[in-house]
Amino acid sequence: MWNFSVENAGEIVEGVLEYRTKEHSIDFVRLPRLDGLPHDGSKDMASISLGTLQIEVDVKTRRLLYVWGYFPDSAWQRCSLEPPEMERASLLIESPLPQLSRGVAVQYNAASSWFVAYDELGGWLYFGDGNHGQRTILFATGTAVSSAEDKILGLWLRPLVV
Repeated sequence: MWNFSVENAGEIVEGVLEYRTKEHSIDFVRLPRLDGLPHDGSKDMASISLGTLQIEVDVKTRRLLYVWGYFPDSAWQRCSLEPPEMERASLLIESPLPQLSRGVAVQYNAASSWFVAYDELGGWLYFGDGNHGQRTILFATGTAVSSAEDKILGLWLRPLVV
């Protein structure tokens, strides 16, 4: 397991999280920055692999950026979900440090036993082990991580279905 730290309270990666039904996939469309500067991770990105779902990571800053990947809705368990309170902040990979290389996905083994729950009315997806942890960090639009003792226990996603 890796540890994660929270920085820059209130700062998240802005964009639109989409679930593309024809592709059975999650995608994140980043919004242009108002200051005209390039996005974090614009050149050197790697991924944390949660099965077929990926969390894009800036290699230099180790900041989690957004989620994308194949995520078929046929495996989702339909139910009612009550998302936890979320704080807005940046999330960074800390120790033990996995080797992050541009264009390479690093497997997050804890996700192999996770399940997916979907609340169609509220629009929330939960992908995790069922433990919502001590803290939930919204690090990108519609994308949050539940954690305990700085370890990821699950993802909360609220995509626009297209």
